[in-house]
Amino acid sequence: MKFNFKNCLLLALLFGAGVAFSQNRTIDSLTGLLKKDKDDTSKVIHLNGLCLEYTNISNYDTATVLANQALALSNKLNYAKGIAVSTGDIGIIYEYRGDFAKALEYYTKAMKIAEEYQLKSEISKQLLYIGQIYSYQADYIKALDFYLKALKLDEELGDKKGMAIDLNSIGNVYADQSNFSKALDYYLKTLKVFEELGNKKNVGAVLGNIGIIYFDLKDYSKALDFYFRALKIKEELKDKGEICRTTGNIGSVYFEQKNLAEALVYFTKALKIAEEIGDTYEVGKMTGNLGSIYVAKNDFEKGVDFNVRALKIAEEAGDKIFAVVCLENLGHIYSMHAKYKESLSYYFKGLALSDSIGALKQTATIYEGLSELYEKSSVALSDKAGGKLLNMEQMRLKALYYHKRFMATHDSIFSEESRKELVRKEMDFEFEKKEAIEKMQNAGQLTEQTKGKDRGILFWLPALVALALGITVIILVRALKILKKQKESDREL
Repeated sequence: MKFNFKNCLLLALLFGAGVAFSQNRTIDSLTGLLKKDKDDTSKVIHLNGLCLEYTNISNYDTATVLANQALALSNKLNYAKGIAVSTGDIGIIYEYRGDFAKALEYYTKAMKIAEEYQLKSEISKQLLYIGQIYSYQADYIKALDFYLKALKLDEELGDKKGMAIDLNSIGNVYADQSNFSKALDYYLKTLKVFEELGNKKNVGAVLGNIGIIYFDLKDYSKALDFYFRALKIKEELKDKGEICRTTGNIGSVYFEQKNLAEALVYFTKALKIAEEIGDTYEVGKMTGNLGSIYVAKNDFEKGVDFNVRALKIAEEAGDKIFAVVCLENLGHIYSMHAKYKESLSYYFKGLALSDSIGALKQTATIYEGLSELYEKSSVALSDKAGGKLLNMEQMRLKALYYHKRFMATHDSIFSEESRKELVRKEMDFEFEKKEAIEKMQNAGQLTEQTKGKDRGILFWLPALVALALGITVIILVRALKILKKQKESDREL
């Protein structure tokens, strides 16, 4: 299994200095303003804006210096908003470095400052950031609570951009819990708002998230379509952090398609970028993915080495889902090489962690691994961690038990009804866009900008039509099979 990371929007930039024609231009502009600034609130704003621009291009050392300068000046001026923003910016830098504990510490400080001075927009931001950290740590109840509070506040403020980010974050939570229908629903709502706002960066991020939904549904051609669309936007924006994540996700698709050569190319590219920008968390994920490549190539020692290194990074980052995937991979590797007791130990550790966070997708995969392990093991295994040893007959019964658990969990995630619901939501979304444009055309109010959006819709339509046709074919085939059975039954009578 791969570490297929959701594109988490670089939240701070959506509230920061705004989108310029290019990041270099914005950096040059803000640097020029700082040279003219006196030690006043304008300088604080420009320092924070520049900090976010450097964060966006993964230059974390420079960003940290700027954030601390902004914080020091804000304290000197007793500028409450500047103190809250600067403190939150330091949290963002820690988050993107993969230090979630420190990020949470600074986000909480920033929120308390914002609450003290009733700075509603800042409160909303910090609620969102705190929710993001809890989401990383798979504490979904807390994450959803913070996201919904942020959404309510942004609705009160009439902040469409903020609402879009909140909706995307809620979609991420549902995706982590394998509720793909709800996840896609929230992603499409997010995409609609960002397209209306012309926010190219975040259109790319949401396209990447939709790609992950199709990856999880094993619709790999559709996943690649969305990933490459997202990658094109991110490359145009020269956003190395996002390029790294999407490149890794493309590698995951090729791996699942058993195209190990292409998977190796994309994982290696992603790892190189992650190392360049100092993203420890992403280094860990790509290390684990490369471990999967070596496992597929039957290189046992390298497979174990890379996954153990990845597990250490996951545990240090406090990312429980990432850790479950590493444990699951190690269980699989040891099982493949007939080291059954070691395999069982890793599977049980992974299952305990997966159950504790409600990660259905990972739980299902571990059930499948345990079923295979109890079926093929030639040595006596225990029924649970530290439990009694089973005889061969009992182990085969245990294999059947876990197979049933796997099937039940798998079916609850990938039900046919869920797939139909996904198709319906995507087609409804596109239909609403098309209908709105047709109304504007009839009223004679279509602008050149809207025409461009219409062309975007036409770009989507072939894939949607193909998907609809595919479902129709499946339904017809099933109908024909039923009819055939009925005819055979009539002949028997």
